[in-house]
Amino acid sequence: MPPDIACRTTPRLAGEFPGMQFGVVIATQVDAEAFEGAAGEFAARVAGDLQHLSQDIQRNLAAFEGFFARYGQRCPLRSQFSRAAERGFSSSLPAPILALLALEASTGVLMGVQDMNAMCDYLELDVLSAPQGFLGMNGKTINCLAGEVVVRDGLDIVASLLRGPDRRTAVSTSSVNLLFYVFDAYPSLGAGHAAAVEAVESLASLGALETAVLH
Repeated sequence: MPPDIACRTTPRLAGEFPGMQFGVVIATQVDAEAFEGAAGEFAARVAGDLQHLSQDIQRNLAAFEGFFARYGQRCPLRSQFSRAAERGFSSSLPAPILALLALEASTGVLMGVQDMNAMCDYLELDVLSAPQGFLGMNGKTINCLAGEVVVRDGLDIVASLLRGPDRRTAVSTSSVNLLFYVFDAYPSLGAGHAAAVEAVESLASLGALETAVLH
């Protein structure tokens, strides 16, 4: 059975970025073959639509680009979408990662996916009060600055909105319980964020025994 995970935003985040949302979708007992097929079909459809981004996607992209800019960073989504429009999504990607990239491209919203069984106690969206580092996907330390938005569990930072996910909770071929999180920008995407969470749950339900949205 997957661990029980509580999901929350911290008072510090609410004070710094009022109205910022945090969406979490869990997918339990994922059937690898079914999810691989569903993610592949979805990604192919999305790639075919990327030549002409909808107004909703453009609006969400602009919001994230503005949020990254306040930290002097460049949002990776637009270049990510351009590559997918030219070449499609790589068929060699693990199904959870393929699903993640296609979901981001279909909504214009920054997201992440981790192995739920590697999570500890809770998941929260927070703003750092002091610099803090964590081990990134490539095995190197990612250094975050005070004021940056991060996702953390009971052990450490799981992901940085600006800098990406950690190594400890990364998905693998053996991951059967997935946790997707959907970031928000500031000002909030509002209904655009809710639509992105709904899109995640819709796709995840095609390969999982059960899905749930955590609030």
